[in-house]
Amino acid sequence: MPELLKSRNNILIAVYVAVLVFFTGRMLQMQLIQGDDYESQIYKGTVKAQTVPAARGEILDRYGNPIAMNRVSLNIVLDKAFLPAGQQNQTILELISLLEQSGEEWLDDLPVSRSTPYTFEGTDEKIAALKKFTGVNEYADAQEVMHWLIERFDLDPPTQEELEQLKEGETPPPTYTAQEQRYLAGVLYTMERKGYNLSAPYTFAEDISVRTATIISEERITSPGVTVEQSTKRYYPCGSMAAHIVGITGSIWPEDIERLEKEGKAYALDDIIGKSGLEKLYEDDLRGADGERLVYVNENGEVTASETSVEPRAGNNILLTIDSRLQQVAEQALMDQIFYLNRTAPEGKGKEANAGAVCAIDIRTGEVLVLASYPSYDINTYYEQYAALNADTVNKPLYNRALYGTYTPGSIFKPVVALAGLMAGEIDRDSTVTCARIYTHYASVGFTPTCLGYHGDIDVVTALKYSCNIFFYDVGRRVGIDAIEQSAKLLGLGVDNGFELSTSIGVVSTPAAAEAVGESWNAGDVLQSSIGQRFNKYSPLQLATYCMNIANRGTQNRITILKSIRDYSMSETLYEHQTEVLQQSTVDPALFDPIFEGMVAASRTGTAADYFGSYPVDVASKTGTPETADLPNSTFICFAPAGDPQIAISVVIEKGWHGYTGAPVAKAILDAYFSSDMTVEEGAPAAGTLIR
Repeated sequence: MPELLKSRNNILIAVYVAVLVFFTGRMLQMQLIQGDDYESQIYKGTVKAQTVPAARGEILDRYGNPIAMNRVSLNIVLDKAFLPAGQQNQTILELISLLEQSGEEWLDDLPVSRSTPYTFEGTDEKIAALKKFTGVNEYADAQEVMHWLIERFDLDPPTQEELEQLKEGETPPPTYTAQEQRYLAGVLYTMERKGYNLSAPYTFAEDISVRTATIISEERITSPGVTVEQSTKRYYPCGSMAAHIVGITGSIWPEDIERLEKEGKAYALDDIIGKSGLEKLYEDDLRGADGERLVYVNENGEVTASETSVEPRAGNNILLTIDSRLQQVAEQALMDQIFYLNRTAPEGKGKEANAGAVCAIDIRTGEVLVLASYPSYDINTYYEQYAALNADTVNKPLYNRALYGTYTPGSIFKPVVALAGLMAGEIDRDSTVTCARIYTHYASVGFTPTCLGYHGDIDVVTALKYSCNIFFYDVGRRVGIDAIEQSAKLLGLGVDNGFELSTSIGVVSTPAAAEAVGESWNAGDVLQSSIGQRFNKYSPLQLATYCMNIANRGTQNRITILKSIRDYSMSETLYEHQTEVLQQSTVDPALFDPIFEGMVAASRTGTAADYFGSYPVDVASKTGTPETADLPNSTFICFAPAGDPQIAISVVIEKGWHGYTGAPVAKAILDAYFSSDMTVEEGAPAAGTLIR
């Protein structure tokens, strides 16, 4: 009897184990092998909610002319709810083949070359994210990363053992070529990073042609999970105009989501977000609010109806203070002048010029009218051209020189020293210094800096007119570096000007500035600082601000690029810029009279006379030829009309040799600013006309 019970218990245990194994196997089959099939059934015979993207607000110039706008785009979308299990890779390759035949691109954010030997391409940020995703160390090369991705996405050819284990009638796993492996790895990596799942369709390609869309809609691509949807795409009608400040939009990444969540902002992985410049700065205003669409699916997985349950709300429009006409004139003039110097200037005297920046500000309001950096790039093709743009380490087209470039000002700094001398009472309008070309005050210690000419007994007006070094050496020595620093900051150099975008505030040449870079300070540094050399460093925007402050006789308005914010229909104004005074001058306005007089003299009969000698408007200007470690740069500032200041301009040309080489750029801007007969493109609105 005990043996019978024991045998019975063994049988029960065996049956229990067999049942457990069966259900465990079935569960694994359902979850791992047929998971996609069962997951898709969730959405059959029910309602699926889909996001309806809101139109992004547009970026316009001060008159409503478009700078960044939206246009209709046709996108290829993969919907996992309807994509048959096991067909995903084949569908991707079919789509890639179709796009290649039509010369179109698909989304592939894998920062690895598309051909062997594999190399990294793209930003350091993207490469770091890829290495983190793959779990390799920071020193891993692209070949190692690709090996991991091929394994991760099961793209290796089947082994002999796997082929031998196939049952009769089973289709062997596909064998992919190296090119197909790279294509699939790029798309699958992007899909996973984007959070592709049943409730989150994936945009496979953007802005496809009507022909390609027609081929797909005519079922040349057989998978039911592939659709063509109408959307909007960011478009920059002026291409490279103001590219460095407008910035770019791009795909959001998981690390962006984490940061935004900490800021209390909700984004999805398929959202587009401002990545740089104004697109990033005003993201909250431009973004809008997405809507929701309900899609009804029958038991066969067919869409029977859809309706919008929540209407999307378009983002707000940003109107800049930029005048797109002046901006285009400035960019063209800067490029033309650099090319002219390349063709005609002697070696070492401007022929090597290759880059620069120009800024213009409305003196009365602090509104930036022009902010240009050269060389530039077309924002519309930024991503396609990024590798080449980033690789150009000589011209650095991606570098925003107008905001981040810091330049020794040279002689355009001399009004600072003139004002310091006038405020201290060391000089007045008629005080003179004798210029015999060599400054001998420190001759006993062997330091004898020079001037470019013999000016004899010279006053402040004539010293500004001819840019006499000796005069400013002497005045600078007499007032001292503390007085020079005070004057510089009063005129906006080395202080925050309130601009919305990140920019350099500059460095005033002082003992502290010398110490900051590990150098010593001596008496001769005061002389060199007095003519804008040594540790003086300022951005072109800061130099234009400085020029504006001279014109305002020491009063500084906050610099801004935001004119107003309006709703998408342009019917409601949400914000309007009001002039804000950051620093009210406490200096006697009359002290600026000789500075104005000297800068006008520089234009009429002095260093800029070739360009403004007979100009119909009084222009107050100053030229500079700052020495650098390489060749001299060209710096130029001016404001006009001198009797009723309205516009201040700064021009910097790298390796431009002399300040007057920047004068033609400023003249082109003034010509356009003061002309009532500006040439415009056909169909463009008149200046000052709001187009909506």
